[in-house]
Amino acid sequence: PTGQFPILRMNCQLDGKVVMRDLQFVDLSTEVAADYKVNVGDILFNRTNSYELVGRTAIVEDETDAVFASYLVRIVADASKADPRYLNYFLNWDIAQIVLKRLASRGVSQANISAGKLRDFKVPTPPHEEQAAIADVLAALDRKREITKKKNAVFEMLNKALLHKLLIGEIRARDLDLSAVPNRKMPARS
Repeated sequence: PTGQFPILRMNCQLDGKVVMRDLQFVDLSTEVAADYKVNVGDILFNRTNSYELVGRTAIVEDETDAVFASYLVRIVADASKADPRYLNYFLNWDIAQIVLKRLASRGVSQANISAGKLRDFKVPTPPHEEQAAIADVLAALDRKREITKKKNAVFEMLNKALLHKLLIGEIRARDLDLSAVPNRKMPARS
């Protein structure tokens, strides 16, 4: 629970992004910390885990003094060849994940994708401008999906609150303005 550096683990990967949650900490020498410190644009690849989770990747989007756990591999994209955001989206793509899992060696309860197998994994690299455009479109869709999730959560809360008020009789259905609801016939009252 205490230490000089937060250590990023598999639980810090969420929807292709590194998130600072449920952190553990470690004390390291300056030299070792420098070798394992993550930078913006680094991609953390989950090389050892259950078969379902092996191969999962996440990109570091924010400056941090965090280091990464030994069962993760840091991928640093060659900026002249690959946009790190594009690379992260590609590695998280369902089809790429299927291919990556085929590279995994299976143990009793763990699967592993070696750094060598990962290095040989082929990634299509369209021109840099196209990679950036693809990443921009996918990032916009991610933001839209996040907004939709938040709206749905609010609607769910409103639905539960309204249902509660209707069931305890605090509000009567006949008193609601349902004009915005498509032609729905209310059952006849008996």
